[in-house]
Amino acid sequence: MSIGASAQVFKWVDADGRTQFSDRREPDAQAIGLKLPKPAAADPTVPAPAAAPKPGPYSAFEILSPETNKTLRQPEDTVAVSLLLDPPLMEGHKIELVLDEVAIPVEKSAGTQLNLQGVSFGSHRAYAQIRDPQGAVIAGTPIVIFHLRKPIPPGVLP
Repeated sequence: MSIGASAQVFKWVDADGRTQFSDRREPDAQAIGLKLPKPAAADPTVPAPAAAPKPGPYSAFEILSPETNKTLRQPEDTVAVSLLLDPPLMEGHKIELVLDEVAIPVEKSAGTQLNLQGVSFGSHRAYAQIRDPQGAVIAGTPIVIFHLRKPIPPGVLP
């Protein structure tokens, strides 16, 4: 899908000798064209989330925590992630967590409770997906956006 954009911009010099730009025509204004950059092509090496979350062969698959739009205030850079998966992971299937478009394989021994270490402070996008033995994505969760922030010192307003 491509999105087009167009705009009319006008340029003129005001009474003080300053060059002005506006989307409205002024007396003695000159219409100028804008060259908009082409959108960057998607990087084929970055796994893209499914168009719509799908539980696949599972009756439930979602990220329970962190909750979407949740702000986590903590001094460390560790985030606990809890997944809901029903029924349990089927033979040959593998879970991976995608954090900020970086896929993180989940060891089967970790189950559905993960601790991510080294997560930078700021806002993050996460979703999980399940791959079949051939590596195809067969299930995915909705995207969760969360914010990791340092604690606010006592007496300081956020």
